Amino acid sequence: MNNDDSAEIASELASLLRYDQVVLLGFIRALTIEEEISVSTMSELLGVGEEVSSKIMEKMIEDGLMIRGKVGYIPLHPRLALSNLYRIALARDDAVRVGRVRLDAITAMLVKRREDVQGW
Repeated sequence: MNNDDSAEIASELASLLRYDQVVLLGFIRALTIEEEISVSTMSELLGVGEEVSSKIMEKMIEDGLMIRGKVGYIPLHPRLALSNLYRIALARDDAVRVGRVRLDAITAMLVKRREDVQGW
């Protein structure tokens, strides 16, 4: 999995979890950043303005994809973040269970991506 497929993975996750694709794209791209992420960095990652980026990051915090750091934002470990989204999706629609196996596979790919960046 490489950065070129971030949009494709975000699209698939959005479909599986019935969630905002742009927010997922921002999360996936944030996994490749070693330091805390600023609103301006997220704007660059997504190609959107800082006002939009700020709203996206607040949504990530609200839904358990990111936490606030000392100077920016930090993405949660993919296993925890996607588990948070899965629980939210499942509460809205029990049919989300059907995609659990694929969600687990995507989660494993994202964990590897994060571990490669962090050197874990």
